[in-house]
Amino acid sequence: MIWGTWHLNSCMEIDSCLDLGDVWDYNEKRCRKDCLTWNKLHGCIYMNEEYQRLFMACAEKTAECSEKRLDELHIEACKKYNGALNLEYGYCDFEFTPDQCFKLEGKWKYPDVCDKTRAGNSEVR
Repeated sequence: MIWGTWHLNSCMEIDSCLDLGDVWDYNEKRCRKDCLTWNKLHGCIYMNEEYQRLFMACAEKTAECSEKRLDELHIEACKKYNGALNLEYGYCDFEFTPDQCFKLEGKWKYPDVCDKTRAGNSEVR
C-alpha cells in the first residue's frame, strides 16, 4: 500500500511538471525549467540562461525573441550532445548514436563522431 501511494504521488508530480511545460529529470527526480528535453542517453539537455530566456520569448512571441540567436543556441546544443541536425526542419535528434551515422532519411548534419567512422562530408542525402 505504501509503494502504491508513493508511486501515485510520483506520477502526479511528473504530470504536474509536464503540464507546466517543464521537463521531468528522471535521474534527479525533480522538475526542471533548464532542460530543453530529457532522454536516457544524456539525461537533461541543458539550456543556459540565455537559451531559456530566448526560448520563452520566442514561444510567447515577445519583442525579446531572436529566432536567429535561438537557432544558433539550438545548433550549439545539438553539437554539444553529439546530436544529428535535420537540415530541412532544424530538428536535433538528441538520441542519436554513432551506429546511426549516415543512415537517417533526409538531409542531416551528422556530429563529428561520424567523421571518425567514415571519412568525407558529414552532410549526406
